[in-house]
Amino acid sequence: MGVNDDFIRGNENLKKPNTVIHVSETQQQEYIQELMKCKDDIVYFAEKYFTIISPAKGKHLIKLYPKQKKLLRAMVDEKRLISLASRQVGKTTTYTIYALHQTIFYPEQGVLIAANKKDTALEILSRIQMAYECLPAWLKPGLIEYNKGKVKFANLSTIQGVATGSSSARGSSAKILILDEFSFVPNNICREFWNSVYPVISSSKDSKVIVVSTPNGVGNLYHSLWEKSQSGEQDAEGEGWKGIRIDWYDVPGRDEAWKKQQIEALGQADFDQEFGNSFLSSSTPKLISDKLIQEFRTFAEDHEDFGRDISLEVYQNKEFKYKVYHEHMVDRSYLISFDVGNGVGVDASVAYVFDVTDMSNIVQCAKFSDNKVATNEFSYIVYKMYEHYGRCWIAGEANSIGKSVFDLLIQLYGVENFVSMNKGKPGILSHAQIKSKACRFVKNLLSNPSVSIKLYDENLINEMEWFVQKDTVKHVLYHALQGKHDDHMLSFIWGLYTLNDYDIENYFSILQYVKTPIGETLPLYIQSLLNTREVNTDTVSILDLAWRKQKEKDDEELMKKRALSKPKMEYFDKKPTQPGILGKMELLEKQEDGLSDGLSFFIGGHYDEW
Repeated sequence: MGVNDDFIRGNENLKKPNTVIHVSETQQQEYIQELMKCKDDIVYFAEKYFTIISPAKGKHLIKLYPKQKKLLRAMVDEKRLISLASRQVGKTTTYTIYALHQTIFYPEQGVLIAANKKDTALEILSRIQMAYECLPAWLKPGLIEYNKGKVKFANLSTIQGVATGSSSARGSSAKILILDEFSFVPNNICREFWNSVYPVISSSKDSKVIVVSTPNGVGNLYHSLWEKSQSGEQDAEGEGWKGIRIDWYDVPGRDEAWKKQQIEALGQADFDQEFGNSFLSSSTPKLISDKLIQEFRTFAEDHEDFGRDISLEVYQNKEFKYKVYHEHMVDRSYLISFDVGNGVGVDASVAYVFDVTDMSNIVQCAKFSDNKVATNEFSYIVYKMYEHYGRCWIAGEANSIGKSVFDLLIQLYGVENFVSMNKGKPGILSHAQIKSKACRFVKNLLSNPSVSIKLYDENLINEMEWFVQKDTVKHVLYHALQGKHDDHMLSFIWGLYTLNDYDIENYFSILQYVKTPIGETLPLYIQSLLNTREVNTDTVSILDLAWRKQKEKDDEELMKKRALSKPKMEYFDKKPTQPGILGKMELLEKQEDGLSDGLSFFIGGHYDEW
């Protein structure tokens, strides 16, 4: 068999219209019979010709399980179909098979796939395009249009991917509307889209509407449609909804042992949300399971009056306190983690100290939290906690104001023991990917039965209640619900993230490993690579404070003198070209004249204006 060279963009998998396939008369008859068989039986077409990609097998033909076959055939037969489907059951793959099948074998079919985000819709369309390219040449129709957002075949059928709220869906001539993860579309967008698009598509006698989603709480449109499918309710035109449910146990290989493992990892509530097809009133899963939160809360309540306060006099005679639950011990390994607020009474600046010597018994040792502490004041408090716990490792977000805290710790107090996940610079440079990895690591760490942690801070435990999954295309992110704060959670997360597989050996020596019940290997006992020392913290030394104030005074005087002798430095006149204060400091460190000026500038608190 030979195929001519008339391909799109030189890709032999992209056939142009009217491309001639040279076959024998016998082959021609075989192909015609096969085409008719694929058209009449969508399951046969799927298992014989539809290609998917999986991490384990790479590209391979799909093998449908019984419930998938039922759903696929229902898409062919039903005019209004809604699927209630657990996570990871192949629901998206199922309707991509249907979309490709309909547009290959039926002319002038318009399929519109609407997802919560445009990128999600495009990713789904890319799966269909890959499957099309893997079809044998005699089976695939020629292409008129083939791009990132749309496919148009020579038979005038089209497949298009759009965002649910996209204006591109308005006035669509599509006959088949597929709504992906419809329960996760914000209610205002969902209603607007539905009211404008659904009447147009549903008005056609041969139109179809397919809604596929995991449940996401009650009160949304998806929940309403599912309830209608279960009650048999019909609309004014006499149309009702056919509902098909796919549960976790419908997938081959998932049994009670698998369920038990998932519940141990996620907690009962999150399992019900992710895999149980339960319409929970709490619409999004939490980072920390309800079961674990309750355990943390019970422990904290039992130790409500535990610990002692240490008072610190800081800049301009302000007094702050940090709470100590467990004193420093020379044979233990400690870690400080912090998250910085803006100091104006909104977001809090939070610092924690953890004893991480024994992973089966991680212990919160100290805590500071205040929403009105200035950045320079907070840096001094972190420094005192650092001294208190033997000059241990310090971890924290290095973005924005966090950078200035690291700068002050380095320049004013000579602190050197920093966790670095920022291209060799102090701190953790937070962005979506890193935050996603950190949250995922913490979730997995705390759900492991070999790991235990004692928490005393009620504010942290409260924030766990509303630190929930955020809907995003590229990464699984978590954030505080609207109107809530996550400052304590982020400090907690950055600290534990230091113990991840890739970074822990930079800061701790692993003395012993443990095998978990699910077969993974985790560090059990660790020892800091730093030489810890014993310190006396019963009284607050004012030597540091006196040195600091004298340093501020000297720097201010020096800046005044230099201002009289030379023009003002450029970095005072405009915003820096590099983000963050540390980047500017790196430039200043190369200029002897600029170093003291820079420190005085930071101490003055003007960095908030940047």
